Amino acid sequence: MSAPTDERAVLQRLTELLAHRGVDAVYEERDDTDTTGKPVTYRWIGLNGHRRRYYDTGLWWYPAGWTFKGERLTQAQFIWGHNFEHRVAAEPIEAAAGVVAAQARARAEELRLQRGGGW
Repeated sequence: MSAPTDERAVLQRLTELLAHRGVDAVYEERDDTDTTGKPVTYRWIGLNGHRRRYYDTGLWWYPAGWTFKGERLTQAQFIWGHNFEHRVAAEPIEAAAGVVAAQARARAEELRLQRGGGW
């Protein structure tokens, strides 16, 4: 399986697991170009977009060996948050879904309260 296929499958599976845990999560994919002009496909999960124009944040999957903010990842990770402040090992995916879901539901509650308490 190629890296892009892995990425797509992993993110789609996590999206399903999050939905089963009551999280507003949507898999997204966008074709674009990187800084060198080379075609690239970006994949992510949009979190907490319910009744909002945009998602509150996005979640990305990074494979083992990837360098993220100067750190070489020793295992695949899901990373999310406005400043990429949230991280969890991608395996086992069910455990990762639990961590992501807890944080996303807490953030959804914050957003609900900011809007005056109602959806």
